[in-house]
Amino acid sequence: MLSCAWAPIGFMPDEADCLKAFQSMARILRPQGILILTALPTDRQWKEKPRFILKSSRHDFSRIFVVDYLAEKACYNILDVLHDGEMSDLKVWSAELRVLLRDDQERLLLKAGFRAVDFYGSFDFSPYDRESSSSLISVAHR
Repeated sequence: MLSCAWAPIGFMPDEADCLKAFQSMARILRPQGILILTALPTDRQWKEKPRFILKSSRHDFSRIFVVDYLAEKACYNILDVLHDGEMSDLKVWSAELRVLLRDDQERLLLKAGFRAVDFYGSFDFSPYDRESSSSLISVAHR
């Protein structure tokens, strides 16, 4: 099994490089192996294009995405707020990611040599729904 957060794939300059990465992953997996991808954005997010997304909020840490939507990419400006009782610290960084929605992922993963791809809307294995899911988790079967 391989697991990959979307960011490394999202930094690929074009679909051809994404396909090469998926082909490489398929080659190193054993037969019956699986690749698990978590992706940004979801079909819902790309359609609605929210500017601000509260990604995480705990007593000691909050993460906020401020998103700029471009033609085929999304720039995530990430604000990490570290809460330390009396004081907070703010860290800011950005990542521009290529957008490959559910159908794009399926097409490229199958072309890369995976035999099937399942999609989930959360880590509890609920089905992916383009209109309502806030997570896009792909499980590609070799």
